[in-house]
Amino acid sequence: MAVLFDKAELERLIHLFASRVNEEGISGTISLVGGAAISLSYLHDREATTDIDALLPSDLRISEIIAEMAVEENLDENWINDAAKAYVPFETEQQWVDLYRVGGVLVRIATAELLLAMKLRADRGFRDRPDIEGLIKLCGVTSISEIENLYGGIHHQEVIQEKTRLVVIGMLKKIEESAI
Repeated sequence: MAVLFDKAELERLIHLFASRVNEEGISGTISLVGGAAISLSYLHDREATTDIDALLPSDLRISEIIAEMAVEENLDENWINDAAKAYVPFETEQQWVDLYRVGGVLVRIATAELLLAMKLRADRGFRDRPDIEGLIKLCGVTSISEIENLYGGIHHQEVIQEKTRLVVIGMLKKIEESAI
């Protein structure tokens, strides 16, 4: 049973999770990406999300905390997960914004540019395309070459898939026409 998280619930659960991680004596960083990050900080009219994608501290107790909170809060077992880590490039240190700290736990969020590059790389069709279009507007990129430069600067030595490139060109035309 997937639960939809709105912005207030996302904020509450992330803070509770960070507090629990800290209470366990675990230090580290919770790096928010995906739909939760987009909903929290960038596209406030975005539909709710069913999970929280994050890079999590590497400690075996993290999975125990996630499981305990799932039971206590009546959440899916993967309510917070690191499945999106495959889309996070290695060199992203300048692509994060610190939100707050709970003891030894830093909670941060990906920049809009990093999220756009990740969404472009994943491009799961209709699931990602509203986010891609919203992030294009937010980042202020107006041409395919600007988007390719942004993407290449984050995903080094990679190019945008051709099907995604064509969809983005269509989005740029639509955005330009709506601005007239």
